[in-house]
Amino acid sequence: MNHTMISDYMAHGFCFSWEPGLVWLHVASDILTGLAYYSIAGAMAYFYVKRRDMPFVMVFLFFALFILACGTTHFLRPTPSMCRITGRKGT
Repeated sequence: MNHTMISDYMAHGFCFSWEPGLVWLHVASDILTGLAYYSIAGAMAYFYVKRRDMPFVMVFLFFALFILACGTTHFLRPTPSMCRITGRKGT
């Protein structure tokens, strides 16, 4: 198999035998997990607005950006379940 060609990859729905309940379970759980990550970053932003006297502000900011990046990957994960965009999930 030539791994450089997107057409060689199948959608993840094939792994689930296109069982609608199973596919939507994975899609919904990834979306809810992404929302949970974004709410953590939102809570951190709220905490920062209320307490500006925090030490290590840059560490706090970079951790919040890391949390947002983690949540973003969960929002991107449902896409390969429906189509053959597997390469984007790995980035």
